Amino acid sequence: MSSTFSPAPAPGGRTALVCTVCYTVGLLCSISFIYSYAAFKGDLGARFAWDEYSLAYVFTFANMGQNFVVHMGALYDKKGPVVTSLVAALFKFVGNGGMFLLSKLRIDQPSLFGLLFFLDAQATGAAIIMANMQAQKLTPQSFKGVVGSICAAAFGFGATLWVANYDGYLKPDIDSHFLLSAVVSSGFLVCYTPMLALFQRVFPSAETTKDEQIKVAEKTTKDEAKVDRLRSNSRDVSKRRKSRTSTPKRKSSSAVSASSSSSSSKRKSSQGRGKDSESTTETTTKASASTAAASGSQKNKISISELLRSSDFIALFCATLVTWSVSTVYIAHLAGMAEAAAASSAVSARIRGIYLSCSTLGRLIAGPLADITGRICTLQLWIALTNIVTLFAAIGGLLFFGLSEMSLTGSSIAAGLAFGAISALIPLLCRQLAPEVSGTAYAITKVGSLVVSTIWITHAGSVLEKLKADRGHTLTCVGDECYRPTLLFIAGTCAPLTLYSSKWALDSMRGKASGGGSAGNYSKKKKE
Repeated sequence: MSSTFSPAPAPGGRTALVCTVCYTVGLLCSISFIYSYAAFKGDLGARFAWDEYSLAYVFTFANMGQNFVVHMGALYDKKGPVVTSLVAALFKFVGNGGMFLLSKLRIDQPSLFGLLFFLDAQATGAAIIMANMQAQKLTPQSFKGVVGSICAAAFGFGATLWVANYDGYLKPDIDSHFLLSAVVSSGFLVCYTPMLALFQRVFPSAETTKDEQIKVAEKTTKDEAKVDRLRSNSRDVSKRRKSRTSTPKRKSSSAVSASSSSSSSKRKSSQGRGKDSESTTETTTKASASTAAASGSQKNKISISELLRSSDFIALFCATLVTWSVSTVYIAHLAGMAEAAAASSAVSARIRGIYLSCSTLGRLIAGPLADITGRICTLQLWIALTNIVTLFAAIGGLLFFGLSEMSLTGSSIAAGLAFGAISALIPLLCRQLAPEVSGTAYAITKVGSLVVSTIWITHAGSVLEKLKADRGHTLTCVGDECYRPTLLFIAGTCAPLTLYSSKWALDSMRGKASGGGSAGNYSKKKKE
């Protein structure tokens, strides 16, 4: 596996890239509806008189929809952003629109509601893959970490906006909440590819402008000298750009003198050959360059089967399972944990806001940190650190200190930062490990968290219902015992996986793992 793959930057200029990132931020903010579930969960249960089993059952559909998106990753890899954005827009409109109708008409069908929630989450997962991978593809190598963090932070910030909008303006009107999501998110998705194409057309790069001038000159003028002059200027610009990025090997003085004498003799002997010889040489050079580029791209390619068998991807899969699964449990049960801690509604909303804000902050700082520390730390190390923080701070803190306002605040900060960081880092590492199938790779990493988080959420719901039944069917469950069995279950599952990801991170620092920057190779060179 090669970690040096660098896709070509966008055909548009820097202004086009900035506009593309800004629109992508708006898109990712609009699709974060699923993370407002903790805010409207209580009102949804009151609307249909659903118990914890039914609410957990409904959210299982949403969890499955967002995390099982392998087919969406393959759709993006094969069909591109146009088809992916339209499919996601359709799913968003049908999913949120259907949920609006069920709530408005008070149709008590948990399975149908869950299916519509599944469609909404499928669109969310597809849009995340498309937006992240498209942004990485269009961004120069030196800014990939920054842009990755911006995109990841946008999704987290969108979750904060949806929760704040519901708690501050719409609560308990869940009908308007569903309808607003259907209109805003599907609108952003439909306009995604047309807007990106518009940005690149309105703000073209200098090289693109030169090519267009040559095409116009070829069609509108018969002055061959003018066309040749434009072509010559275009070649000079491209040569200067190549010379900035490449450092040719220096020749010895004898080699230089020999080459200069031979070149002068060749020039004397070839003066009578004319332009045909020059064009032949240029054609040969272009052919050899294209052949070298093709062979290099073939070398960088990796199939899905090879990726799944690699130790790096297995470790990444396990690392994602820990942090992402715990974050999903927080999304589903953070409001319930606040109730178990006997916190008021205002305190519960504040804790949820802290979690989402820290998630946004983690997404913002992870990419720049990975770029700045690229020669010291690998991406694998940062990803393993999110596992350690999740296990010891987010879960261990609640087990050690119990459920209280202070412990929930601290664990929400830790879980939010870890979730935000890994959300920004996974697309970067997937792009390095498997550039040709990065969308599919990113989708596969989330499958494990789907299964495990579903088991944990169901377990928490069953424990809550059992305790409520033992206490005379109370509306809420208060006390540490409401979530302690589930927290112990989570800690027991995460401990060996965190140990494995930590070993993977140490191997990457020794240069034994692929991808993730140059820290491992740098340490090797330092030893030599």
